[in-house]
Amino acid sequence: MEFVAKSERIYLKIFDEHDVEAAKNFWGDQEGMKFCGGATPLNKLSRVLEWYRNCHKKYGLSVYAVVEKDSGKTIGAAGFNVKESVEEIELIYHFSKSSWGKVMHQRQL
Repeated sequence: MEFVAKSERIYLKIFDEHDVEAAKNFWGDQEGMKFCGGATPLNKLSRVLEWYRNCHKKYGLSVYAVVEKDSGKTIGAAGFNVKESVEEIELIYHFSKSSWGKVMHQRQL
């Protein structure tokens, strides 16, 4: 696994072919994607992940898998969606419904 960023609770990593099943839980979910153009057809998810791997190689930025540190599960995606070139990018994030509403660890001041 190639991690591009880490925090106390999550990692961001470059998508690989093992993330297709997890991606069904966020990009393949109609409810979760209803305001983002709809769910991605399941037969296209492998190509989406390949696109993001290639964006990282070509541009050094991409959309990455969000991995929950404690469980090791891919729970979503976040990063920069390259449209036609790096001059036209969009910050995106999508999470599986099982991750919705979870609160980050709070620290005492």
